[in-house]
Amino acid sequence: MSIVIVEDDIVTLELIADKFEKEGFFVEKCDTGKKGLNKIEKNGAELVILDINLPDILGYDVCEKIKNNPAIYGLPKVILLTQKISDNDVIKGFEIGADDYVRKPFNVEELFLRAIRLVGDRTVNSKDIIKYRNIIVYKNKKIVKVNDKEIKLTKKEFELLLYFIINKGIVLSKDKIYFNVWQDYLDSNNKTFDMCLSRLKKKIEPLKDNLENIKGMGYKLK
Repeated sequence: MSIVIVEDDIVTLELIADKFEKEGFFVEKCDTGKKGLNKIEKNGAELVILDINLPDILGYDVCEKIKNNPAIYGLPKVILLTQKISDNDVIKGFEIGADDYVRKPFNVEELFLRAIRLVGDRTVNSKDIIKYRNIIVYKNKKIVKVNDKEIKLTKKEFELLLYFIINKGIVLSKDKIYFNVWQDYLDSNNKTFDMCLSRLKKKIEPLKDNLENIKGMGYKLK
Protein backbone atom coordinates (compact mmCIF):
# COMPACT_ATOMS: atom_id res chain seq x y z
CA MET A 1 0.00 0.00 0.00
CA SER A 2 1.29 3.47 -0.86
CA ILE A 3 0.72 6.24 1.70
CA VAL A 4 1.13 10.00 1.48
CA ILE A 5 1.48 11.77 4.82
CA VAL A 6 0.83 15.52 4.77
CA GLU A 7 1.90 17.03 8.10
CA ASP A 8 3.90 20.20 8.83
CA ASP A 9 5.05 19.08 12.28
CA ILE A 10 8.26 17.19 11.52
CA VAL A 11 8.21 15.12 14.73
CA THR A 12 4.67 13.94 14.03
CA LEU A 13 5.48 13.36 10.37
CA GLU A 14 8.48 11.16 11.17
CA LEU A 15 6.59 9.29 13.91
CA ILE A 16 3.82 8.26 11.52
CA ALA A 17 6.17 7.50 8.63
CA ASP A 18 8.43 5.34 10.81
CA LYS A 19 5.53 3.19 11.97
CA PHE A 20 4.16 2.53 8.48
CA GLU A 21 7.60 1.94 6.94
CA LYS A 22 8.45 -0.59 9.64
CA GLU A 23 5.23 -2.41 8.76
CA GLY A 24 6.36 -2.62 5.13
CA PHE A 25 4.42 0.21 3.50
CA PHE A 26 5.75 2.66 0.93
CA VAL A 27 5.55 6.18 2.40
CA GLU A 28 5.81 9.64 0.85
CA LYS A 29 6.23 12.58 3.27
CA CYS A 30 5.07 16.15 2.62
CA ASP A 31 5.03 19.18 4.90
CA THR A 32 2.62 21.35 2.89
CA GLY A 33 -0.71 20.82 1.16
CA LYS A 34 0.65 21.78 -2.24
CA LYS A 35 3.47 19.24 -1.96
CA GLY A 36 0.96 16.60 -0.94
CA LEU A 37 -1.31 17.28 -3.91
CA ASN A 38 1.66 17.23 -6.30
CA LYS A 39 2.92 13.95 -4.86
CA ILE A 40 -0.49 12.26 -5.08
CA GLU A 41 -1.04 13.52 -8.63
CA LYS A 42 2.37 12.26 -9.71
CA ASN A 43 2.62 8.91 -7.90
CA GLY A 44 -0.89 8.13 -6.71
CA ALA A 45 -1.80 6.91 -3.21
CA GLU A 46 -4.10 4.42 -1.57
CA LEU A 47 -4.17 6.32 1.71
CA VAL A 48 -3.62 9.98 2.61
CA ILE A 49 -2.99 10.94 6.24
CA LEU A 50 -3.72 14.65 6.27
CA ASP A 51 -3.27 17.32 8.92
CA ILE A 52 -6.00 19.98 8.87
CA ASN A 53 -3.85 22.93 9.97
CA LEU A 54 -1.25 23.17 7.23
CA PRO A 55 0.82 26.31 6.57
CA ASP A 56 -0.39 26.87 3.00
CA ILE A 57 -3.73 25.11 2.37
CA LEU A 58 -6.18 23.85 4.97
CA GLY A 59 -6.40 20.07 5.09
CA TYR A 60 -10.13 20.37 4.41
CA ASP A 61 -9.36 22.01 1.06
CA VAL A 62 -6.72 19.41 0.20
CA CYS A 63 -9.18 16.61 1.00
CA GLU A 64 -11.90 18.25 -1.09
CA LYS A 65 -9.57 18.62 -4.09
CA ILE A 66 -8.55 14.96 -3.86
CA LYS A 67 -12.09 13.63 -3.50
CA ASN A 68 -13.55 15.85 -6.23
CA ASN A 69 -10.89 15.04 -8.83
CA PRO A 70 -10.54 11.24 -9.10
CA ALA A 71 -9.19 11.55 -12.66
CA ILE A 72 -6.23 13.50 -11.25
CA TYR A 73 -5.70 12.05 -7.78
CA GLY A 74 -7.39 8.66 -7.92
CA LEU A 75 -9.60 7.55 -5.03
CA PRO A 76 -7.42 7.32 -1.92
CA LYS A 77 -8.88 6.96 1.54
CA VAL A 78 -8.28 10.08 3.65
CA ILE A 79 -7.70 10.26 7.41
CA LEU A 80 -7.78 13.79 8.83
CA LEU A 81 -5.59 14.73 11.80
CA THR A 82 -6.63 17.63 14.01
CA GLN A 83 -6.06 19.00 17.52
CA LYS A 84 -9.70 19.91 18.03
CA ILE A 85 -12.75 17.98 16.88
CA SER A 86 -16.18 19.50 17.33
CA ASP A 87 -19.37 18.08 15.89
CA ASN A 88 -19.19 20.71 13.16
CA ASP A 89 -15.59 19.73 12.32
CA VAL A 90 -16.58 16.09 11.93
CA ILE A 91 -19.61 16.92 9.81
CA LYS A 92 -17.58 19.24 7.58
CA GLY A 93 -14.88 16.64 7.10
CA PHE A 94 -17.27 13.87 6.16
CA GLU A 95 -19.22 16.18 3.86
CA ILE A 96 -16.10 16.84 1.79
CA GLY A 97 -15.23 13.15 1.66
CA ALA A 98 -12.93 12.37 4.61
CA ASP A 99 -13.03 8.70 5.59
CA ASP A 100 -11.92 9.04 9.21
CA TYR A 101 -10.74 11.49 11.88
CA VAL A 102 -7.95 11.09 14.44
CA ARG A 103 -7.57 13.58 17.26
CA LYS A 104 -4.13 14.89 18.28
CA PRO A 105 -2.29 13.86 20.35
CA PHE A 106 -2.86 10.32 19.12
CA ASN A 107 -1.51 6.84 19.61
CA VAL A 108 0.34 5.82 16.44
CA GLU A 109 -0.81 2.22 16.90
CA GLU A 110 -4.43 3.37 16.86
CA LEU A 111 -3.78 5.41 13.70
CA PHE A 112 -2.20 2.37 12.06
CA LEU A 113 -5.16 0.14 12.95
CA ARG A 114 -7.62 2.73 11.64
CA ALA A 115 -5.68 2.84 8.37
CA ILE A 116 -5.74 -0.95 8.05
CA ARG A 117 -9.47 -0.94 8.74
CA LEU A 118 -10.00 1.57 5.91
CA VAL A 119 -7.89 0.05 3.17
CA GLY A 120 -7.38 -3.54 4.26
CA ASP A 121 -4.09 -5.24 5.04
CA ARG A 122 -2.13 -4.62 1.88
CA THR A 123 1.27 -4.82 3.46
CA VAL A 124 4.05 -5.07 0.92
CA ASN A 125 5.59 -8.51 0.87
CA SER A 126 8.87 -8.31 2.81
CA LYS A 127 10.64 -9.75 -0.23
CA ASP A 128 9.70 -6.59 -2.13
CA ILE A 129 11.61 -4.38 0.30
CA ILE A 130 15.34 -4.87 0.78
CA LYS A 131 17.33 -2.91 3.34
CA TYR A 132 21.09 -2.46 3.60
CA ARG A 133 22.46 -0.09 6.21
CA ASN A 134 20.70 3.23 5.47
CA ILE A 135 19.59 2.12 1.98
CA ILE A 136 16.04 0.94 1.30
CA VAL A 137 15.23 -0.67 -2.07
CA TYR A 138 11.59 -1.05 -3.14
CA LYS A 139 11.89 -3.74 -5.81
CA ASN A 140 8.42 -3.50 -7.33
CA LYS A 141 8.38 0.28 -7.53
CA LYS A 142 12.05 0.49 -8.62
CA ILE A 143 12.68 3.12 -5.94
CA VAL A 144 15.81 3.59 -3.84
CA LYS A 145 16.05 5.73 -0.72
CA VAL A 146 19.17 6.68 1.24
CA ASN A 147 18.55 8.29 4.63
CA ASP A 148 14.90 8.59 3.56
CA LYS A 149 15.82 10.62 0.46
CA GLU A 150 14.83 9.15 -2.90
CA ILE A 151 17.78 8.64 -5.28
CA LYS A 152 17.15 8.63 -9.02
CA LEU A 153 18.84 5.67 -10.72
CA THR A 154 18.82 4.35 -14.25
CA LYS A 155 17.44 0.85 -14.83
CA LYS A 156 20.89 -0.75 -14.87
CA GLU A 157 22.13 1.26 -11.88
CA PHE A 158 19.10 0.01 -9.93
CA GLU A 159 19.68 -3.59 -11.01
CA LEU A 160 23.39 -3.38 -10.19
CA LEU A 161 22.72 -1.99 -6.70
CA LEU A 162 20.09 -4.66 -6.07
CA TYR A 163 22.48 -7.40 -7.21
CA PHE A 164 25.19 -6.22 -4.81
CA ILE A 165 22.80 -6.01 -1.86
CA ILE A 166 21.25 -9.42 -2.50
CA ASN A 167 24.76 -10.91 -2.66
CA LYS A 168 26.32 -8.95 0.19
CA GLY A 169 29.30 -10.70 1.76
CA ILE A 170 30.03 -12.65 -1.42
CA VAL A 171 32.97 -11.91 -3.72
CA LEU A 172 31.56 -11.35 -7.23
CA SER A 173 33.71 -11.31 -10.34
CA LYS A 174 33.11 -8.64 -12.97
CA ASP A 175 32.17 -11.35 -15.46
CA LYS A 176 29.54 -12.78 -13.13
CA ILE A 177 28.10 -9.37 -12.29
CA TYR A 178 27.91 -8.37 -15.93
CA PHE A 179 26.31 -11.64 -16.97
CA ASN A 180 23.63 -11.41 -14.26
CA VAL A 181 22.83 -7.71 -14.66
CA TRP A 182 23.32 -7.24 -18.41
CA GLN A 183 22.54 -10.86 -19.42
CA ASP A 184 25.61 -10.94 -21.61
CA TYR A 185 29.27 -11.92 -21.56
CA LEU A 186 31.75 -9.18 -20.69
CA ASP A 187 34.19 -8.17 -23.39
CA SER A 188 37.56 -6.92 -22.13
CA ASN A 189 37.10 -3.67 -24.07
CA ASN A 190 33.61 -3.06 -22.73
CA LYS A 191 33.60 -0.25 -20.17
CA THR A 192 29.84 -0.31 -19.57
CA PHE A 193 30.15 -1.97 -16.17
CA ASP A 194 32.89 0.38 -14.95
CA MET A 195 30.96 3.47 -16.01
CA CYS A 196 27.74 2.24 -14.44
CA LEU A 197 29.49 1.34 -11.17
CA SER A 198 31.23 4.72 -11.05
CA ARG A 199 27.91 6.57 -11.43
CA LEU A 200 26.25 4.34 -8.86
CA LYS A 201 28.96 4.97 -6.23
CA LYS A 202 28.56 8.72 -6.72
CA LYS A 203 24.80 8.51 -6.22
CA ILE A 204 24.75 5.96 -3.37
CA GLU A 205 27.10 7.29 -0.71
CA PRO A 206 27.24 4.13 1.50
CA LEU A 207 28.77 2.14 -1.38
CA LYS A 208 31.98 4.15 -1.20
CA ASP A 209 32.93 2.71 2.18
CA ASN A 210 31.25 -0.69 1.96
CA LEU A 211 31.92 -1.97 -1.56
CA GLU A 212 35.35 -3.58 -1.66
CA ASN A 213 37.35 -4.02 -4.86
CA ILE A 214 39.31 -7.19 -4.21
CA LYS A 215 42.24 -7.23 -6.62
CA GLY A 216 42.13 -10.09 -9.11
CA MET A 217 38.86 -11.43 -7.73
CA GLY A 218 36.06 -8.87 -8.04
CA TYR A 219 33.78 -6.92 -5.71
CA LYS A 220 32.25 -7.61 -2.32
CA LEU A 221 29.66 -5.61 -0.44
CA LYS A 222 30.54 -5.81 3.25
